[in-house]
Amino acid sequence: MEFIIDSTERRINRPQDTGDRKTYYSGKKKAHTVKKVVIHDRGGKVQYLSDTYEGRNMTTAIETMNNRSISSLRVAVEHHIGGIKRCQILVQPFRNWVDHYVDDVMETACGLHSHLG
Repeated sequence: MEFIIDSTERRINRPQDTGDRKTYYSGKKKAHTVKKVVIHDRGGKVQYLSDTYEGRNMTTAIETMNNRSISSLRVAVEHHIGGIKRCQILVQPFRNWVDHYVDDVMETACGLHSHLG
């Protein structure tokens, strides 16, 4: 079985704590975000969903070159992530800071996509 791995970012409200602002600020999206890694099979079913990580990520030059070289292969997973994000709660800035709720919402959306996809 062949798997496709990618990550997705979701916007959040700007944290009130100054230290958290730097931690959650994503230079790629120019906004405060959280990230998750998603592993799909070719059929579109989500096989793995990582914990939630802060939006800031230090990418090395080597990782950037590798990502560019495999970008055409990543199109399929981008389509699957787009299918998951049909749930509007994933597209709008996430305002709820209840523990693990950000994970529960993403897990639910992945389950719906895998089941209905």
